[in-house]
Amino acid sequence: KLKANGHKSDRRNRGRSGARCLLLVLFSFLALIAALLVAIDFHCNTNRRDHLCLTYWHPARGHIVNTWNTSSRAAVEFYHRNIEKYFI
Repeated sequence: KLKANGHKSDRRNRGRSGARCLLLVLFSFLALIAALLVAIDFHCNTNRRDHLCLTYWHPARGHIVNTWNTSSRAAVEFYHRNIEKYFI
């Protein structure tokens, strides 16, 4: 079967492109969450008397920072242990 550009369709890379697309969606979702947390933190640092910040953000901020540090350390260790060998 020919594609529009005249090349035969390559069935071997079909599964890989789906996994790559899923990975891209996952990373962009994580980046969106991180950007949202940074925006909330910036807003709560400028408006110190905001009721929602005093009630929810300031008590939870320490837990979020600790979770972020722990998960980023675990992700770096996982990368060094399992993924780095494929690129060297």
